[in-house]
This record gives sequence, C-alpha cells and structure tokens, in this order.
Amino acid sequence: KQFVENSYKKANLLTKTEYAFFIPLLKECHKRKLMVCPKVRLEDIAYVTDTENRQKYRGYVRARHIDFILVNMYCETIAGVELDDPSHNSEEATIVDDFKNKVFQTIGIPLIRIQVGTDYASQICMAFDELEL
Repeated sequence: KQFVENSYKKANLLTKTEYAFFIPLLKECHKRKLMVCPKVRLEDIAYVTDTENRQKYRGYVRARHIDFILVNMYCETIAGVELDDPSHNSEEATIVDDFKNKVFQTIGIPLIRIQVGTDYASQICMAFDELEL
C-alpha cells in the first residue's frame, strides 16, 4: 500500500460526549476494580466459529466497535457499554444495535446501553448493580 504524505490528521479517540461519559464510567470501574477499554472492535471480543462463512461473518464484526469494554484485572471481558445518542434512532443504526445486542447475547457477555444526556453516574451505578459487577 502506498503512503501519501499529508493524507492523515490526528483525531481524538473519544468525542466530547463520550469523554463526558468516560469520566464517571472510569470512576465507577475503579471502585469495582475494573478497567475500561474505549473503542474496541467487536472482532477483538467475538470470533467467528462458522468455518464455511468465516470471511463473510468476520466482516460484520471487524467493521464494528463497542464504545467501551470493561475488563477485570486478568483482561477478561466482563461487559460492553454503548452510549446511545439520537443517531441510534435511525433505521440503519437500529439494525447495527440489534446485531451488537445479539452478538453479546451469543457470547454470553452483558451489553449495557446508556442514553446520552442522562445522569451518567447514577445510570452506570444502577446498571453495574443489576449485573453485579
């Protein structure tokens, strides 16, 4: 592959909204001895078992990410967290969200969904308590 100079520019890992959510998430995870990994590819936590359709299905998980993954001190995935803003109301986003929900259900890992604009600290704490994290 050819590199073309000046074709790239530094980007922030998190949006301002994601960062505003990240701070209370990080605090609650610290209390519960969990670590937060932002922007993890779905393929990094779920692999395709269907050998006949591996490339096709791998494309579905390779092209998607989860906003935050929570891991324990052994880097075992404990839960995923998605911050849902109004863009999640579109038909296409609903299909992607449903796919992510089904993948997490299939691999046996909880996926926490938090609405943008809510009291993040209390929503995080409530979700963690429900999942006994």
